[in-house]
Amino acid sequence: MLLAFLLLFILPETPRFLVRRPARWAELRRLVGRMSRPVTADVVFTDLGEQRIEKHEGFLALFEKGRARDTIALWCAFFLNLLAVYSASLGCRRC
Repeated sequence: MLLAFLLLFILPETPRFLVRRPARWAELRRLVGRMSRPVTADVVFTDLGEQRIEKHEGFLALFEKGRARDTIALWCAFFLNLLAVYSASLGCRRC
């Protein structure tokens, strides 16, 4: 626990975290410089992951692109777990 607490102050933030906070770009420039990628002071950082347009897919996307078998298997597993929990509670007469 003590080691985790110390590492909280010693380890730098991730570059993606720093990119999202323009107030901390100076810290990001230093971090990137330590990784042998020096940048100028006027550079603007962007997160390419955030720039991608999120595509919202519907319910049927669970069954496309080879996901049907996995989707059905997960549903069966969850259903059987619920069945086990509720059947055990029904069988308990003193509960």
